Amino acid sequence: MSEAPHSIDATAAPADGTEDLLAFPASIAQQVFWYLELLQPGVTAFNIPMRFRLEGPLDARMLERTLHTIVDRHESLRTHFEEDNGEVLQVVRPAIDFTLAVHDVSMLPENERQAEADRLGSIEAQRPFQLATGPVFRAELVKLSPILHILHVTVHHAMFDGSSMTVLTQELAQIYQAYHEGKECPLEAPALQYGDFSVWQKDFLSGPEIEKQLGYWKRRLAGMTELDLPTDRPRPAAKTWNGDLVSTLLPRELTGRLQGIAAREGATLYHLLLAAYKVLLHRYSGGTDIAVGSPITGRTRAELEPLIGVFINSLILRSDLSGDPSFETFVRQVRDTALEAVDNQDLPFECLVRALKPTRDQSRNPLFQVNFTHQRSFAKAGHFGGVDLIPIPSRSPGAIFDLHFFMVERAEGWRVTCDFSSDLFDRSTARRMLGHYQRLLENIAQDPSKPLSALEILTDAEKETLSRQWSGSEREYPREATIGQLFTETALRFPERTAIEFGDLTLSYRELYAEASAIAATLIAAGVRPGDLVPLCTKPSPEMIVGLVGILLAGGAYVPLDPDYPAERFALLLAESSAKVALAASGCREAFGAWQGSALEIPALGKAATPARLPELARALGAEAPAYLLFTSGSTGKPKGVLVPHRAVARLVKNCDFIEIAENDVFLQAAPLSFDASTLEIWGPLLNGGKLVIPARGTGLDEIASAVRDKGVTTLWLTAGLFQVMMEEHAESLKGLRYLLAGGDVLSVSHVRRALDLLPQTKLINGYGPTENTTFTTCHAIKAEDCERPSIPIGRPVGNTTVFILDELGRQLPAGIPGELLTGGDGLALGYHNDAALTAERFIQHPQFGRLYRTGDLCRWLADGSIEFIGRRDHQVKVRGFRIELGEIETMLASHPEVRQAKVAVRGDSSETKRVLAWALTEQGSLLDANALSVWLSSRLPAFLRPDGVMVLSSFPITANGKIDVATLPDPVTATPAARTSFIPPQGETEQKLAILWSELLEVSEIGRNDDFFALGGHSLMALRLFSRINREFGRTLPLAALLSHPTIAQLSDLIVPRTGQLSPADAGDKKGHLVTLSEGNGQPPLFCIHGGDGGVLFYRSLAELMPRDLPMHAIESLALSSNNPIESASVEETAAAYVKLLLASHPGGPFRLAGYSYGGVVAHEMACILGEQGHKVEFLGLFDTHNPVAPSKRYSLPGRFNAFWQQQQDLPLPARLERLRERIAEGIATNRRVKAEVAAAFSSGPAEAHSDLRRVQVREENWRAMQAYKPRPFGGQITLFKAMTLSDKVEWPSDYGWTPYTYGGLRIVPVPGQHLTLFDPGNVEELAKALSAQFHRP
Repeated sequence: MSEAPHSIDATAAPADGTEDLLAFPASIAQQVFWYLELLQPGVTAFNIPMRFRLEGPLDARMLERTLHTIVDRHESLRTHFEEDNGEVLQVVRPAIDFTLAVHDVSMLPENERQAEADRLGSIEAQRPFQLATGPVFRAELVKLSPILHILHVTVHHAMFDGSSMTVLTQELAQIYQAYHEGKECPLEAPALQYGDFSVWQKDFLSGPEIEKQLGYWKRRLAGMTELDLPTDRPRPAAKTWNGDLVSTLLPRELTGRLQGIAAREGATLYHLLLAAYKVLLHRYSGGTDIAVGSPITGRTRAELEPLIGVFINSLILRSDLSGDPSFETFVRQVRDTALEAVDNQDLPFECLVRALKPTRDQSRNPLFQVNFTHQRSFAKAGHFGGVDLIPIPSRSPGAIFDLHFFMVERAEGWRVTCDFSSDLFDRSTARRMLGHYQRLLENIAQDPSKPLSALEILTDAEKETLSRQWSGSEREYPREATIGQLFTETALRFPERTAIEFGDLTLSYRELYAEASAIAATLIAAGVRPGDLVPLCTKPSPEMIVGLVGILLAGGAYVPLDPDYPAERFALLLAESSAKVALAASGCREAFGAWQGSALEIPALGKAATPARLPELARALGAEAPAYLLFTSGSTGKPKGVLVPHRAVARLVKNCDFIEIAENDVFLQAAPLSFDASTLEIWGPLLNGGKLVIPARGTGLDEIASAVRDKGVTTLWLTAGLFQVMMEEHAESLKGLRYLLAGGDVLSVSHVRRALDLLPQTKLINGYGPTENTTFTTCHAIKAEDCERPSIPIGRPVGNTTVFILDELGRQLPAGIPGELLTGGDGLALGYHNDAALTAERFIQHPQFGRLYRTGDLCRWLADGSIEFIGRRDHQVKVRGFRIELGEIETMLASHPEVRQAKVAVRGDSSETKRVLAWALTEQGSLLDANALSVWLSSRLPAFLRPDGVMVLSSFPITANGKIDVATLPDPVTATPAARTSFIPPQGETEQKLAILWSELLEVSEIGRNDDFFALGGHSLMALRLFSRINREFGRTLPLAALLSHPTIAQLSDLIVPRTGQLSPADAGDKKGHLVTLSEGNGQPPLFCIHGGDGGVLFYRSLAELMPRDLPMHAIESLALSSNNPIESASVEETAAAYVKLLLASHPGGPFRLAGYSYGGVVAHEMACILGEQGHKVEFLGLFDTHNPVAPSKRYSLPGRFNAFWQQQQDLPLPARLERLRERIAEGIATNRRVKAEVAAAFSSGPAEAHSDLRRVQVREENWRAMQAYKPRPFGGQITLFKAMTLSDKVEWPSDYGWTPYTYGGLRIVPVPGQHLTLFDPGNVEELAKALSAQFHRP
C-alpha cells in the first residue's frame, strides 16, 4: 500500500449518511493486523480471550449495561478499519449495539457444568473477528448456578493489549458498583483516545529520535543467529498458527526467594525470570547466542495509562551465554540489556523488520520465534456489588510464536504458562519444559553463584527414569565363558545337528568341532598363545568357520582379512595386527605377499575324525580376553582396529532379549566377516545349536532370496540399503522369516511399511550399534504406528548394555533434547589396537556411569523411553547461519513416493562455500529427475533446509562394510560437463564485433567462437537486446528464432554475412512467419509451436530440451519482430492462413500437431480449423494457458484482487504473506505504469527498431488487437488446455477459459505449475514438458 504522507490526520470517514464517523490513521501495529486480516480472514491467533469467574448474586443485565458503558467510553472498542487511497484508517463509530449473550448450563448435572463452560470458552476464544466491519469486542456469560458464572471477553489484538485488561477490569468493578448502588458512571471521560496516540506516533516516526533508536537496534542485533530449538516434529514449510497452552503455579516461597536474589543484583524479578528462561533455551538448543522477544507496554506517557488500545511493542533481548558465567553475573547482563532496550523502545517492531530486511522464511516469524512475557496480573481481581471477580486461565486462540512463556501474578501467586505451536511441540513436551524451568528456578534459589553449567534442569523423577528405567537392564547369561568354551558345550550337546550348510555340503557340530580343534592344535604348535591376534584370509565358506573356531579354541583372536583387498590395504592391516601366525584358505596365501610371518593353510575338510586334545593353556583364557579384531574406517584415513572381548559376543547371542535364538533357528551369513554384523550371523546359531547357512554363490539379491526361501532361514540381518532393495525386489521370498533385522543406517519408512504389510508373520527389528559395542546397542521391534513417526526409532538398550544421552559436559539430557549417545556394559570393546590415545578419547570413564564409549551419534529419548536416531554429530552443521540436521532432509527426501533411498551431505570448507547436497535413487521406471525433486522438496522443507543441489543416481557407491560411500558421490552442482568447449578466439571482423556485444551483454570477459549463447547465461530478453544491437551494428534484421539454430558466434556470423549462395533466414519463408527447428527428432509426427503475443519463440527452447528426443519440434516466429518496417495489420484468420502455408511447405503430408502460448494458442486454434477444412488430420491441438477471447470474464475490484492474491499465497505464514502482498502491490503499480508507458510510446512512435523492447511492445499490441477482434469457430478434434495452477489475480475467467463450446472432440484440461507469465520458467517448464509428453503417449 502507498505510504505517502497524510495531508490531514483526522478526517470524516466515508459514511452512508446515517452516522457521524471519525477516522484516524492506523498505528503501525494496527496496520500489521489489518493486512493480516485482509490477507488471511479467519485467523484467530490475534484474539485476546479473557475468562473471569464471578462468584455471588450477579445481575446479568447490570453487567451488560456496565460493559456497554465501557464500550461507549473507549473509541477503540467501537472501531473498524477501512482503506482510503492506500492509507489504512481506523474508523470510529459514535455508538454500537452491544448485547451480552448468556449460556445457561445450570440445568446440566453439576459435574458436567465446568467442562461445558470450558468448551464454550474454547469456541469463543477461536471465533474470528472481521476488522473491516467490526465489532472488535464481544462478551458472553455462562451461568453455572445462580451464584456462579463465567464471563468470557474477547477483543482483537488490533485494539487491545495486556495493560488494556487492567483498564477493563478496573472500570468493570467501579461502574458495576456504581450501578449496583443506583448511581451513574463515576468515571470521567478519557482525556485522550487511541486515535490521538496514532497521530502522535505518525509524527514521531518522521522525527530525528527514530533514526537514533534504529541505529541502536542495528548494532545490537548485528550477526544474530537464529535460535534452533529441538521439536517433536519437523517444521512445516509454512506456518499455520496452530497452538495450545499449559501452565503451572510457582510456589510463593520460591518466587519470594528469587525476588530477594534479583534485588541483591540490582535487578527485578522480571530480569531474573528472563535470565532463567534463556538458560533453559540454552540447555535445550546448545546455543550461546540467545535472542528472545519480550513485549513492553509502550505507554510511555501518563495520559495513555487509562486507555484501551494496542500500545504494546516487541523488544528483542539478546544475550551471550558463552564462557559459562555464574547466574548472578548473567542476571546483571540480562538486566543491562533490558534497560538499554527500554531506552530504545519507541521504534515499532514492524519498522525494525522493514529496516533489517531479514531473509523471509514461510515457516518462521521475522527475527525471533521465542517470546517471554512477565506481568503483574493485567486482569485484576475485584469485589463489586456482592460479586467476586476472579481471573482464570483462558483458552488458546492459536500460537503466534514457536514458544512463548508468560508469567502472570495471580492472587494465588505467579503462574507460568507455556503457549506453544502445536505443529512443532506435543503438549507433553510443553509440560516437561515447564517442569525443567521450575527445577532451574529452584536451583537458582539455592545458589545463584553457581556457573550456568552447574544449574540442574532434570527433576528427581526424570533422573530416576533416565538412570534406572531407560538406561538398560541386566539379564542372566554365561558372562565368564569364552566363545571357545560355549562352542564346545554346544557341540557336545548337539553333536549330530547340522552346524553349517554351504550349497550341498553340510557339517555337523561334531565334524565342525573336530576340524576346528585340529586347526587349533596346529596354531598352538606354530606358537600361537592366548590373546594372540591371528589373521584369517578366506572367502565365505565352511573353511572360514573352521578357521574362526580353530583360532578361538587355540586361545587366539581372529583378524578377518579379505583376499580381495587391494595389496596395499591388505599389507597395512596385516602390519597393524602385529601378528606372527596367520590362517589362509586354499588359494589365498598369495595375498600375504612378502609378509615375514607364517601363513598356515587350512587343510581340506574331512581329514579330522575326532576332536584334538588341546593344552589347558588355551582353555584357561578369560572372557575379558580379545576374541577378534575388526578394522573400521578412521577419520584420518588410517583404519581403526577394534578389539572385542569374548564376553561381548556372549552378551550379544546368549539369552539375548531382542530375539529368541533356539537350536531350530537358521541364520544366513549375508555380511562379510570384516563387518560386525557377521558376529550375530555366525555366533547366534553356533553358540545355540542352530544352523548357519553360507550362500555358496555369493550374497547377491537373488542368492539371498533363494537361500531364505530354499534353506529355511529364520533369522536374517540386512543393512538398511540392502533391506530396501530386498523389499522392492524379493519381498515374497522373505515370508518364512521369524526375524528380519535391519540397520547400519536410517531405515526408509516406506520400505518398513511395505515389510509390515507383506511379512505379517515376521518380526521386523531396527538394530543400532557401533562396532565398538559389538553389533547391537539398541533394538526396536517395529510396529505399524512407527511408520507415522518422522523416523523409525532405534529402540531401547539390549540386555546387559547401558545407554546414556549426554550433553557436551557429560550431563544426562531429558526426553526431547538431542545429545550424544554413550554406551556401556558388557558389549564394550577393549579399545583400539595399538592406539592408546584414541582409546582414551573415545572410551571414557564417566564419574557416574563408569566406562562408556562415545558413539558420536546424535540421538534423543522419546517420551516412551525409546530412542530416536538423529544423525552423526559431525553431520549437524551450520549453513547460512542455521543449524541443519542432515537426517531431517534425508527423511523428507526419502518420503517421496518415487524415491527408494536418499543421502544428504555438506561439502565446503568455509561458511561461504558450505553447500547442502542431496542424492536420491528412484523407483524402477520412475521419470523423476533432479529438478522435479527440488521443486517437491521446496514445497515441504523450510528454505534454510533445502539442498543447494540434488542429483538422481542409478546406484550408490558402497564401502566394504555395505554403507554408502559419501566421499565418492558426484557433486550435483559441478557434475554436469562444462558447457564450454576448448577455447577458440573469434575469427574475422564480424565474429570479433559479435564477441564484444556478447561480452557486454553476458558480462563474460572472453567469448570463444564456439561458445553457446545460452550456455553462457543468455536468455530470451537478453537475446532481444542482442538482436537489437545486431540490427544497429550490422544493419541486418534477423528473426530472433535464428539464435536457436545458430547459438554460437561462428554460426551467427554466417547469418549476418552469409557465405556465397547461402540464404539468410530473413530472406526465407513466408512474409508473416519464420519457421525454426527446436529439435530434429525422428519417428514421431512433429509438433509446431506458435509464438506468443510479442512474436518471439526463444522461450520454447527450454521446453524442447526436456521433450523426448524422438519428437521433432519446430516454432513459428513472427517476422514483424525482426523488421524495421511498419507493422501490417492482420487478423488472426490471415495470420493463421499464412502460417498454414508455411507448415505445408515444410511438412505437406501431415498429420499435424499444433500448440501455442497465449495469443499463439488462438492462432493455433484457427490453423487447426483451416487444416481440418482442407482435409488434413490434426491429431493434437494444445493451448498453453490460452484464454478464448470471447469467453465471459470479470475484472476484480481492488479488494477482490487482494483477496484473490491472498488465497493464492495461503501456504505462506502471515508475515510472509503480508510482505508478499506488499511486493505484489508494488509490482502491480510498477507494471501498470510500465505497461501504460510502453503502450503510449508504441502508439506515439513510428516503427520501432527490429528486436528492440519497443518493437516487441508494438508487435504485442497489434496481436492483442487482432485477438480481441477474433471470433473463434469450433474445431473438429479435441483441445488440450494446459492451464496454469496459479490463477490470475486481476481477471476472473471461467474454469475452462471458454473453450468447451468450441471443440467437437472434447476439452481436456491439464493443470501445470506456475501462472500465465511463468509457465516456461525453470521451476515450471519441466512439469509442463512432462504433461505435454504424456499427451503423445496416451493409449
